[in-house]
Formats: sequence, structure tokens, C-alpha cells
Amino acid sequence: MVGGASGWLYAPASTAPTGYQGPLDVLALAGFIQRLRAASPLPVVSGVGISAPALAARVAPLVDAVVIGTPIVRALATDPGHAPVLAAAFAQALRPSSLTESLTDFLSPAETLSPDRRRACPAPVPARRRQ
Repeated sequence: MVGGASGWLYAPASTAPTGYQGPLDVLALAGFIQRLRAASPLPVVSGVGISAPALAARVAPLVDAVVIGTPIVRALATDPGHAPVLAAAFAQALRPSSLTESLTDFLSPAETLSPDRRRACPAPVPARRRQ
């Protein structure tokens, strides 16, 4: 299924519609991402359902980039003054130190992704970039 893909692969964090604000099954997402990585060397990007900075921090260690759209758009529409604060909270949650702490919360060392699997990719909001 991914044989003809180019650019990057998208792994939705939820099967719900864009803007979903409920819980995520991060372990199921991790398994899906592992299957994608086994099938393709392309970077993996995740979005849909990443509605809070804490969720972004839990998903980011699994993927090459995180897409965060609806929470920022929703803040711009309802409370424009809060949107920069929310964007900064997402950015803080995606800092490498936050990611390491988040990763150890739910994955064993054997389940984490090796550094060679992480690389910069052309996604809307990079989770992290390798030098």
C-alpha cells in the first residue's frame, strides 16, 4: 500500500474527523507507525486528534513531524489573544526535553525509535529536526 508513496506518510492519531478532542490510543498509534516504518523509509507525520500540548508531546516521539491545526484555528476564532499562548504551549511541548520525558511515560526503551529513523521532513509543523 505504501510502495508508490513519496514525500511522507500520514498516520492519523485518531480515526475521528479533524478537530477531534477526545482521548488517543497512543499505543495503537505506535504500533501503526511501526508497521509503516517497516514498510517504507519515508518520514511519518501524524495529526488529527492532537488537540492539546500534552497529546502532542506524547505523539511526537513516535513520528518525524506533528501536524497541529484545529486547536490553533479554534483559538483564533474564539479568543484571538489566546492563540499565541496556545501556539507557544504546543511549541514548548515539542521541545526535545519534553519529548524524552513524554516518551518514557508510555514506551519501554525497546519500543522507542532509533535516532536513525528520525529526520527532517517537509511537513507543516516539524516535531524536531536532526542536524
